[in-house]
Amino acid sequence: MRSFISLFIVYSLVFVCSQFSWGAGEILWDFEFEGSYSQSTPAIDELRNTIYAVSDGILYAIDKNGHEKWQFTLPCEYCYPSPTVAQDGTVYVGSDPGILFAVNPNGFQKWSFNCKGSIDGSASIGEDGTIYVHASPGKLYAITSKGSLKWIGNLEQNLSGSSSMSSPAISEDGTIYVCTVGPNGNIYAFNSDGTQKWIFYTGWGILASPAIDRNGTVYVMSGNASLYAVQPNGDLRWSFFTGNLGDNEFYSSAAISLAGMIYVGAYDKILALYPNGTEYWRAQKTYWADESPVIGNDGTIYGGIYDHLYALSPAGEELWSLKIYISSDLTLDSEGILYAVSHNKLVAIKTDSPGPLHGSWSMYKHDVSHSGYINHVTPVLMFEDFGRGNCDTTTPCEGDFDRDNDIDGLDLATLANKLES
Repeated sequence: MRSFISLFIVYSLVFVCSQFSWGAGEILWDFEFEGSYSQSTPAIDELRNTIYAVSDGILYAIDKNGHEKWQFTLPCEYCYPSPTVAQDGTVYVGSDPGILFAVNPNGFQKWSFNCKGSIDGSASIGEDGTIYVHASPGKLYAITSKGSLKWIGNLEQNLSGSSSMSSPAISEDGTIYVCTVGPNGNIYAFNSDGTQKWIFYTGWGILASPAIDRNGTVYVMSGNASLYAVQPNGDLRWSFFTGNLGDNEFYSSAAISLAGMIYVGAYDKILALYPNGTEYWRAQKTYWADESPVIGNDGTIYGGIYDHLYALSPAGEELWSLKIYISSDLTLDSEGILYAVSHNKLVAIKTDSPGPLHGSWSMYKHDVSHSGYINHVTPVLMFEDFGRGNCDTTTPCEGDFDRDNDIDGLDLATLANKLES
């Protein structure tokens, strides 16, 4: 009788839990900003389980349950730049007045640097910790992790409008790529010492950020509705005209698979291109395919088109869709949760992907931290990262903080608190 009751309880618990399980394409939670609108792409610190985004001049730190941890006020009332997270947890975020802020994981300012021109994109971080910032009107700044200037690169200027929407990308050899709005829509390549390598002319303003594949090819979506593939020496590899010239401003950056497949949003569609620049498929919907696609570790491609989020198979078949207006690029974390901003809310969406595709430029600015560096490895807090030694009374484990001869959730929480302090 007791075994029957126990079995009944187990099945009942399974049934109840199944009623509250989340399926792919469902919203897990949303966090409403105090501001009215945002286009800030969420950046994630996987070690500290924190998501960062900006709305109306406030940098928010939000935990992965959707609860606010802290706020940091920027000197711009209606700005919403995208943050970047360094390996040590420092958050870098720009502002309309041109001040780059370095903020500690606890929400206190570390330092600031005046770039003397609006920072509309986000900072990128090189292998040595150097921060690269594109600021108006036509400057690329290299700043040390301590907040001092290394060098300034000169870009073409567009005094009539923003020229800093495109964020830098950093290749394996340390080359920094950055694009300009106008008047020529150039792609610039700089050496890590600040000397210019080459300029590639597209002829139309560029708002999208560059993406880089494992061979060093740089992919840029220009305002002339063409995706350019430029070789590391500055020569054109190929270009692909996506159509709808003049119908839209093209913001989408490319996502690149391990096999070299390229995915990009272009006006009313998400395109899949072979490595040689020929079209594989297109998911054509309505319009405003401005968001940069994300590739999951299972090959699923996620992209927003106007008021829907789509999950597409590697062959371009629609797996599911969610009716939601996405106003930022997408970020997929190590647990397969997709984060995006929708008007004035940060939204967490369940997917079936076991995290982002590893070893490739799988999302906006490469990774969940948005480092913009092709060799960036996102640190993820795992038991095996700190649990060394045999758990016994004579030789305690390195991660067994409470010395109970077991590495458990309490130890994980203790380590997370240590990282934040």
